[in-house]
Amino acid sequence: MLAIAPSMKTSKMEYPLRIPRSQRTLMSRRQCIVAWSFVLFGQSILYSEDHAAPFAIRPSEPYFVPEPASLSKTFDASEIAEIAARQCGPANLMIRENAISIYQRCEKEVELTAICSIRQATAQRLRENAASIALKLHYGLAACKQSQELLNRTRQELDRQSMAQGKLIEEGVPIPDPLLLDRLRVDWNDQLLENESKQRTLRLQLSELVGGEVACNYEPMFERNLAPSDVDVCDYLQTAMRRRHEITLLFGLRSSINDSTIELWETIAAALSGVPALRSKPLSVAGRIKRLLLRDEIEQAVQNRKQWLETLIHERTNHIRKEVEVAYETKRIAALRWANSREQSQIWATRVRQLEKIGEELKGNVADQSAARLQALQSEVNIIKRWLDWHLANVDLENATGTILQTLIHSEQ
Repeated sequence: MLAIAPSMKTSKMEYPLRIPRSQRTLMSRRQCIVAWSFVLFGQSILYSEDHAAPFAIRPSEPYFVPEPASLSKTFDASEIAEIAARQCGPANLMIRENAISIYQRCEKEVELTAICSIRQATAQRLRENAASIALKLHYGLAACKQSQELLNRTRQELDRQSMAQGKLIEEGVPIPDPLLLDRLRVDWNDQLLENESKQRTLRLQLSELVGGEVACNYEPMFERNLAPSDVDVCDYLQTAMRRRHEITLLFGLRSSINDSTIELWETIAAALSGVPALRSKPLSVAGRIKRLLLRDEIEQAVQNRKQWLETLIHERTNHIRKEVEVAYETKRIAALRWANSREQSQIWATRVRQLEKIGEELKGNVADQSAARLQALQSEVNIIKRWLDWHLANVDLENATGTILQTLIHSEQ
């Protein structure tokens, strides 16, 4: 390093005058690369595998999320959905664009109304999607909370079994697998770390929707009772046709297609298709004369545009119908599986009570009781999974029917 350091100077005295500036710059860059190569090579020698420290787990901070140490707030699902909907950035930008467009000069009021309505419906759908994602994360946190409670109960059961096993060893009773509890404790620690990691990840993702202050400092409230699908799928389809804003918007645009607005529909159709288009210009005198002379062509264009709109309504309706039917079936199956898991848990609870009663008489089935209690706790894990599956399916169904936000959030109107 000391030998090549002076050569890194770029003063004019070190270079002959016959060397061009571009070549001097190239030589200087090469020397810098050589110097940094020595530095990096030296670092690789200092931190080689021969001098590396033995394997150890070092603390790290992979997420820039504060620890949820003091959960000072409690929110239910509807409150989290409302916060996420109100803080949806793309939706707020569209509403702001509508507010700006109102003050702009527009020759065609029909075009301005249609474009603003399209932005309004799109903004509402964006808010519903944001609320849907926030609800899924909320229920994920609620499931992690239930898992934490179950892990605490499992640890108590392991401690109780460890004490019972110690007494049996002192009495000279042979234990078939004395290391079983140790393996279960290691598995318990692994599940605890996994549950904590899930909570951190869910809160990090939720902070993008509702803000870090809310996501990292609130306790999720939830219902533990079973609520299966008790409404027919046809009722959900009718609700979707009434509540989905893109469908109601398309129905409302039917009456706006006529010979006086046909020129504006190129811009409106582009907006409905999600393609950016410039605002149409007002007709000139020559254009108005041409429209009068080409009356048949204008009428045909109106009919073609009406058919195009009906095709679009048909496609959107079919898409929503399939979305609702799939979400409904997923929720129905999730409800049945949730009920089965609850029944299985009740069976294991009954088995534990039977073994406890037998143990009071025989004084010799401690191992059977411990195994049954662990199986009962495992059955509660399945309940939590089915509970989460049902709520995620319910969120998808509410989002498909347009009822995920019961109150329209259009205070900007």
